[in-house]
Amino acid sequence: MNDYDSLARIYDRLQASDAAERLAAHAADLVASFCRPASGRGDGRDGRLLLLDLGCGTGSFCRHMAATGFDVIGIDASEGMLHQATETVAADGPDILYLRQDITRFELFGTVDAICCLTDTVNHVTDQASLRRMLRLCRQYLNLGGVLVFDVATRRHFARRLGDRLLYEVSYDAVLLWKNRFSEATGRNVADIVLFSRESDGTWSRGDECIRERAYDRRTLSAMLKEAGFDRTQVLDAFRLGPPGPAAERLFYVATRDSAP
Repeated sequence: MNDYDSLARIYDRLQASDAAERLAAHAADLVASFCRPASGRGDGRDGRLLLLDLGCGTGSFCRHMAATGFDVIGIDASEGMLHQATETVAADGPDILYLRQDITRFELFGTVDAICCLTDTVNHVTDQASLRRMLRLCRQYLNLGGVLVFDVATRRHFARRLGDRLLYEVSYDAVLLWKNRFSEATGRNVADIVLFSRESDGTWSRGDECIRERAYDRRTLSAMLKEAGFDRTQVLDAFRLGPPGPAAERLFYVATRDSAP
């Protein structure tokens, strides 16, 4: 898995200003539509739904979901990302539990009502055995009636939006260089990233990341979810509650646990 430590300080600035808010609103709608706790109440405080965010990064999605009314747990492997997440929380902000763990081997003290794994995080799990293990854990830690929501970038997205390109972004205190390579034959995407950051004393530091992703097809992911024990799976086109078309560049998967082990 990629650790993103070098990008942690500027990660949120690389996203659209309303990206986390829009994503949280859509995820909240999906959870509300498909999550049906068997007990009639969530495992959070006062019966609120308890949500786990896998690959939580800087916690922006967690904070928006908490503001929406969920109790939230965030898991990420990057120490730098989690440092940003905890630094951003205001004194009177939402009470979010952040855990530093590998999302393909995570452990919880109890079950949750919903699990989200968004912004291409599944694409970052390039080893199929690791992804299968993560999906089994998701099913294991979901309550009856619980839901798993994740998104993936499609092969079309990697080929059209990234491809073999050199991208860059320059600001007063940061310079980002991104050299991308995508293989149509293997569905693998590799991004070599160099970040120069201005420090408080005026000097510049350099950080390097190699971000590896994999494009998964619908048949593979649907089979993995069935193998993991999920009872029903729906595949939706990006931010629409409808089936995906051939030109879709981002898909949402909604998998529910309706039966006991």
